[in-house]
Amino acid sequence: MPHLSVGEIESIARRVITAYKKLPSLAGQQVRMVQPELLVKDLLGLSIAYHVLSSNGSVLGLTSCGEVGVHIYDDPDHPEYYFLDGKTLLVDSSLIADGANQGRYHFTLTHEGCH
Repeated sequence: MPHLSVGEIESIARRVITAYKKLPSLAGQQVRMVQPELLVKDLLGLSIAYHVLSSNGSVLGLTSCGEVGVHIYDDPDHPEYYFLDGKTLLVDSSLIADGANQGRYHFTLTHEGCH
């Protein structure tokens, strides 16, 4: 299985952060942290959709590089198909509920965006 060296990963990270800092919405600002939604939407050009992604809470994020249908469980008695288009991140709606762990939400956004 191919893998990246630490140096290659660091190089990618520097390129991403450099591009992030050049986003028009950040013009003239000192960037002290990455806002995951800005990274995903404005830099990567992805959209985010929120749904219940599993019947037992085990799936918190999904994405695909192409078109694929996945089950969503907004109505647990009647799962439906959601068709990913290669440009959308699916995030479990529990991650944006009142009292949800914001760090877990941010991790899920960036994790799925990296795919």
